[in-house]
Amino acid sequence: MKVATLAIALTITLGACDGSRTQAPPPLDPPPSVSGAGACSQADVDGAAVVRFESDGSCLPGDVMVLYRCTPEAVPVLRVSSIAGPALFLGGPFAVPVQTLPAHVRFAGRGRGTEVLIADPLPPSPSPEGSISPSPSAGDAPTPKPEPLVYVRHDGLTERWLRLEGRRTIHDPPTVWLIGDSILDGGRDAIEVGLSGWGVTLDAEVGRSSSSGVVLTQDAAAQGADAVVVELGTNDSSSATFRDHLIETLDSLAVVPLVIWQTAKGPVDATNIPAVNETIREVVPAYPNVAIADWEAFVPTDALQEDGIHPGAGFEQLESELLVPMLSGWRAALSTEGATSCGRKVVRDTS
Repeated sequence: MKVATLAIALTITLGACDGSRTQAPPPLDPPPSVSGAGACSQADVDGAAVVRFESDGSCLPGDVMVLYRCTPEAVPVLRVSSIAGPALFLGGPFAVPVQTLPAHVRFAGRGRGTEVLIADPLPPSPSPEGSISPSPSAGDAPTPKPEPLVYVRHDGLTERWLRLEGRRTIHDPPTVWLIGDSILDGGRDAIEVGLSGWGVTLDAEVGRSSSSGVVLTQDAAAQGADAVVVELGTNDSSSATFRDHLIETLDSLAVVPLVIWQTAKGPVDATNIPAVNETIREVVPAYPNVAIADWEAFVPTDALQEDGIHPGAGFEQLESELLVPMLSGWRAALSTEGATSCGRKVVRDTS
């Protein structure tokens, strides 16, 4: 039976994926047009907007794959079966737009003008003949299992959605590390108020570059942080060096359920800022646990001081207004509230 076969395939596929960055990925093609109603009928559930998917002419049951939005204002959620149970992925502010796809991406389903694509795992590169791989020390953090990269394509836009980590129990209250420079430091008070229900470690220093963030994020991962926010890059003069630090930092944070990297904003004549942001948008999609907080787009230019970088008087709360809703929304989704509050009913009524 086609549906059963695909369900098994999805389950096996989502069990592991290394998220490797493949050289020379193909450019994105426009989504193919879909004619007719297809094999899946509309199945909205008690006010929740639902997208059901078909593949090879068969409608996939909701416990195999379904996309839902509990309310018009809620973050959309994609649920896909996996070998360890259902895997959930968050769109909306947690989705990262991509310009290219890995060469090994495959089609998983289509419904109501939306496509889901999955980058399957790649085998690890063999060690050179005669070489000896170093053994991890007893104090090393456990290496996370490879994760899939899941893409959702709609209206010509392709995004890598955020994996909602459900295998690790987070702290109560959850812990978040925020690491940054003077911009984060200026928003410290409002952030701490907005995250009063969290265990907050906020380490921000004037003039800090991305090189200083590497060790700090390693400490956050080693101490089991539930979420890490990084606001660095404004003080980096070399985009190539920033790229190295960005990759090293995100590699060290692979064990953290949620990582948010904030873009930079500067005056129009600042040549380093566009390069830093371009690097963030190129690198982040390869990491399934990382989202982007787009400070560049969020902050109005007239809210900045004359330097075009720091928020002016009366705008110190902007950092909080950008970051707190993302952290709170993620926390609620983990608790089957907010974005995932209708998930069980949706799955039950579409399976």
